[in-house]
Amino acid sequence: GESVREAVVKSLGILVAFTDDINKFKQCWELLLTGLNDSSKLVTTTTHTVLLPALAAWAHELDKLESDIIIYFLKQLHICVKQVSLSEGESGATERCQQHIVTLTHLVPWHFASILLSGPYSDDSQDGEFHKLSFPRPYSRLLDIRVIIGDNSHLSALMSGLEREMSKDNIIKWSKLTWFYDECLASLLKSIETLGFTQRELLHTLSTLISEYCMYFGYLFTNKIIKPFFQSSLDVPGEKTVLAPSDTPLASTVFPVFVSGVLTCFKQDEPQLTSCLKDTIVDLSLSYTSLDSLKATIILLKRERKYHLLLVRILQELASHSAVQVRCCVATLLGLMISGVDEKLLNNHVIKTLLQLAADSEMSVKIHTVESLGVIMETISKREILNQVHKQFQSFADNIKYDFLLYETILHTLARIVHNVDPVFRDEFIIPLLAELSLQNNEAPNLTQRKDVAHMLLEAYRGVSGCFVSMELISEYIIPGLRALQEDFEVMDKNSVPAIKQLLQDSTNKLTNFQRQSGSDSMLKDQSLLSRFTTPKMSFSFKKKN
Repeated sequence: GESVREAVVKSLGILVAFTDDINKFKQCWELLLTGLNDSSKLVTTTTHTVLLPALAAWAHELDKLESDIIIYFLKQLHICVKQVSLSEGESGATERCQQHIVTLTHLVPWHFASILLSGPYSDDSQDGEFHKLSFPRPYSRLLDIRVIIGDNSHLSALMSGLEREMSKDNIIKWSKLTWFYDECLASLLKSIETLGFTQRELLHTLSTLISEYCMYFGYLFTNKIIKPFFQSSLDVPGEKTVLAPSDTPLASTVFPVFVSGVLTCFKQDEPQLTSCLKDTIVDLSLSYTSLDSLKATIILLKRERKYHLLLVRILQELASHSAVQVRCCVATLLGLMISGVDEKLLNNHVIKTLLQLAADSEMSVKIHTVESLGVIMETISKREILNQVHKQFQSFADNIKYDFLLYETILHTLARIVHNVDPVFRDEFIIPLLAELSLQNNEAPNLTQRKDVAHMLLEAYRGVSGCFVSMELISEYIIPGLRALQEDFEVMDKNSVPAIKQLLQDSTNKLTNFQRQSGSDSMLKDQSLLSRFTTPKMSFSFKKKN
């Protein structure tokens, strides 16, 4: 059983601590890998917290920590990351990646100690007062840096020596520091670059690993070694945090890991964090580059509540930017700040800013708010907010005839959210609007747009069909809308007619069953199906608004 295997791992950890037969190292190493690959979480956790530090200590004595252990897990991580990126959802590959990152994170204290103990500085604390020692909370007693080094005074002296070295204008890198820079960081960067934006959990655990290194080495080391390494890979020279080519590395997966893994570690970096985010939002917006890296960055930062206000304030400030592209970008990014944010912050900042952008003089900015406003209707239950957004959607509907892209965006958004949306909004706005648009589409002069709209409406009606809707809505809006849609498809796309007929049949069956159960046939009279439907007031020629 797992308890027996856990006991074996603990016993092996103790034995390794007292073994000095170098010929047994390979055997212990193989047993470590077996423990890490165990199916039981209890066994893998014990392997990470007992056997791994014991073997790391022995490897450090033999000068094999970097060359044998850390490099192995770095290489295995990159192999797994390539498997994940080449075949999305490949069974077990993501889990193996996570395991290797967790193992590397547990090795950080020993790797830190190895570099610290090999530095070209004296163990004596010399002159000057050293700051109070502060390190990340260890995963186990055997991974506590104070236990690894031996005592606080020795550790304090070593940290003083490291800080003095990092304070020099020209740092002379020693062999283990060079290995950390050229091999460890370079290998991690290669894995980060290989990942896609959909692997958010892997990006998060990799940024956590980078943060561990920063927190152990401290602010000076991070600014002299780790931060410049990532800045150079992002083409960010020195304190300048942005360049502007359309294919900028700032649009890669490295950027979110750099921001969440390096710039969030120390309070002193908060101004740079703020300016970096602002500059990058502007840069990527103006160069019409993908916003995936910004979205991933916000999602990573949003995991910690303390960054919510900072993110919202940045977006709120940029909502008044003179460039239309920047305001469009802000409208999109604000959609990520709707769920999981404090209600006061949501009401006073996020929604207020979104509604401000929805009233923007530029149509493209309005269009970019539609999806974010749709998220509000999906996730928020407060009636006051829902009424505000409902009113904004009504305003969009009144202007829909002026812009086909607005038309498309609204239809796609409504089709996406109709399952989860507020029932009042669905019944009073979405369903009547779909019927109105369906009837209007019969008269659309542009046949290409007519066909495109018909397919979007079909998708929206498929969503509606899965919702509980009153018989009155079915008779007054859904059936007339579907019949109008059927007319379009019979002219332009006969392959879609069976789908429309099926939706019509399902709706009619619901009415028939209701009539049988209620003993009333008033809702099934033909004249009631269309005569009670309000004649649409809109005319869609998609001309530019004067």
